[in-house]
Amino acid sequence: MRQAAVERICFLMVGITAIMMAGIAGAYLNLWIDRESLRAMVETEILTPDTAYALTNLTVTAGLLVGAIPAGLSLWGLWNAARLFFGYSKGAVFTDAAGHRLKRMGMALALLPVAQIAITAALSLIFTMDNPAGQRQLSITLNQTHLLVGIAGCMLIVIGWVMAEATRIADDNRQIV
Repeated sequence: MRQAAVERICFLMVGITAIMMAGIAGAYLNLWIDRESLRAMVETEILTPDTAYALTNLTVTAGLLVGAIPAGLSLWGLWNAARLFFGYSKGAVFTDAAGHRLKRMGMALALLPVAQIAITAALSLIFTMDNPAGQRQLSITLNQTHLLVGIAGCMLIVIGWVMAEATRIADDNRQIV
């Protein structure tokens, strides 16, 4: 009975991660299509107040492409989470695939804050590149969420390694007996 509940919850999580992936992709594209949303994001999250910047077709396209890196990492992490939950829903808990998916989720989480910090800096340069010399801006932001997400990612990588090793040892033991 407990296994059936775990399988149902994991199958539900497959759907939830799929909805999250669609939401992230849709919100990301909408951000870059809706100039007012983009302007609000640039003014509150990228540049310091009262910094001049340009939203030209070139800067928006460059920003869209550069900003796709953290969005892609998020989608990759969620894709691996969905596959992990799907495997769990089918009873495939202690498998090599589960360990590898945990490691990939961890890699996505560990790389995400690094990408966010680098991309924020790159976006600040992109949006102020048309400013005269001395009025361009390089903005680097680091907060505790970056650190916590990075640590959580590293923890998932280690848990994935341990799980893959435990699966290998269990397989070896089954073959001996």
